[in-house]
Amino acid sequence: MVKGKVRWRRFGRALRFAVARTIFCPILRIIIFKPHYIDYHIVNKHRSGAIIIANHQSIIDPFLVNIPLRRQIHYLVSDSNMRGWLSKIFFGMFGSIPKSKALSDFAAIKRAFRIVREGGIVGLFPEGQNSWDGATQPLRPETAKLIKRFGVALFMAKLHGSHFVLPRWGHGLRRGLITIHYHKIYSEEEVARHSVTEIARQMEQRLRHNEYTSQQQRRAPYGGRYRAEFIEQFLFLCPICLKAQTIYSRRHSIYCKDCGLLATLNQQGLFQSGGLTSFSTLYDWGQWQRSCWRTQLQQIQSQKMAALLLVDNPVRLALGYRNRPLSPLAEGRLELYPTYLALRVSNEAAAEDQSRTFDIQMIEGNNVQHREILEFYYKRALYSFWIKQEVHNAYKWHLSIDLLREILRH
Repeated sequence: MVKGKVRWRRFGRALRFAVARTIFCPILRIIIFKPHYIDYHIVNKHRSGAIIIANHQSIIDPFLVNIPLRRQIHYLVSDSNMRGWLSKIFFGMFGSIPKSKALSDFAAIKRAFRIVREGGIVGLFPEGQNSWDGATQPLRPETAKLIKRFGVALFMAKLHGSHFVLPRWGHGLRRGLITIHYHKIYSEEEVARHSVTEIARQMEQRLRHNEYTSQQQRRAPYGGRYRAEFIEQFLFLCPICLKAQTIYSRRHSIYCKDCGLLATLNQQGLFQSGGLTSFSTLYDWGQWQRSCWRTQLQQIQSQKMAALLLVDNPVRLALGYRNRPLSPLAEGRLELYPTYLALRVSNEAAAEDQSRTFDIQMIEGNNVQHREILEFYYKRALYSFWIKQEVHNAYKWHLSIDLLREILRH
């Protein structure tokens, strides 16, 4: 009876994968240049359960990694991607496993464990989210523990170029070269033999990647009509005047409202000469932005100033939990101060009931959904802030909250 259920589940997974592959793979091959795959046969030769990890550069990565493989990869994905019925159908076709951020999710882990024990493949992005600047982010510590617990073979897919085809801050595809190289990191016996610390160290070394470092050498072109537009969804600090929220883009160029032209993106995704900034890549600007903004926040904290750091208006607040549909709660002006976040409701009659303040140190699971939504858990409830502007930057809120939490801990 049990074997019969296992066979039916395998058949169901294979059928869903066949349908999804038939529909979506030709579309991906048409809208971007055919990806170049290296050594994918090492995964296809493996017949038993396995885990495959990958660096996360773009939202199209999960689909690209699975194209040359005979079996479906069941990715652990944020449950926020599956709140609507249409998204549930879409991700369900690809066998995705919804998992809550910042909360323990035994049901998701149990489902993933069952899949690998039945000979399936589970996919993990140890960074937890796709990169804004093309560089590998710090890996989540629980990933190595999960791999050790599952005790199956570990593979890796290393992506090059997907950040330039569809950057997280960008709108629209830029056709160009994507290379995906598959590696076998550990066999089942080697996973059992190595410690969690050794597995974590090996993953960090293997997944480390910077798109801009390799692009400066290979200079692969990536076509696009407006290469720099919406880059202010990531960049918010001017390197000349050091002011926040003054950056805007137009076609291929980046400007400051006070300083003028800062930089222009060429077809290789690199900054060309002619602007005020000395940065050669988006990664360099992003690293400087993080460091400079942290210094500014630290100075304000040390002076015990109750300064208004950031503001956006209007912002819509919704309340939820895990992958349940969000319930609209209020709309108003979002403000960040050194020790708390506040939503000031514009409707004075309802302000007392609907205004919210959040202690920075009590915020958990701070992250950006899509590009424009800031989400976090506060006292076990999920709060979702949708910035209702033509060009929005939820990243600056996410970064500021993280930096303030670091500063307040020390």
